Amino acid sequence: ELYSLEPSTGKTTGEEQVLLRGSGFVEGMTVRFGEAEAGTVFIVSSETASVTTPANFPGLATVRIAHPDGRSYEKVDGFLYYNEVSITEVDPAFGPTTGGMPVVISGSGFAPESHLIIGDTEAIGVQVLDDNTILAITPQGSNGSKDVYVSNSKGIGRLTDGYKYFA
Repeated sequence: ELYSLEPSTGKTTGEEQVLLRGSGFVEGMTVRFGEAEAGTVFIVSSETASVTTPANFPGLATVRIAHPDGRSYEKVDGFLYYNEVSITEVDPAFGPTTGGMPVVISGSGFAPESHLIIGDTEAIGVQVLDDNTILAITPQGSNGSKDVYVSNSKGIGRLTDGYKYFA
């Protein structure tokens, strides 16, 4: 039986260690996250196993354990895959030092609690539309190119010189 996974979330790139808690764990069992088979499966005890997550698509994945003798069990929607936070584009990529410009931020790993920072100032009216899109209004800033950051519980994404202020 599979009771829990610690942690129960991870990046879509995989290669993260997850502890499985349950009962009846044995050598030779396989673990799948959705359709993808886990990398290394290390049996710590009959109640604990450590696995390396495989790469997968963003979203919930059912975790299935299969024993060599044919027994199997699963935890439906037991693991949540998410995209790493990254920024690929700011549109438009320039605006006045007075701020007030609507911008669209494209990337991945955006979450409802995301913060958007241009230079060292948080943007105004940040709206996360989905995993890939943020709408916001630029804050005031000093002349020149500024790094753009998106931060949330999944991490921090940075686009070097992603926005340029002009006087």
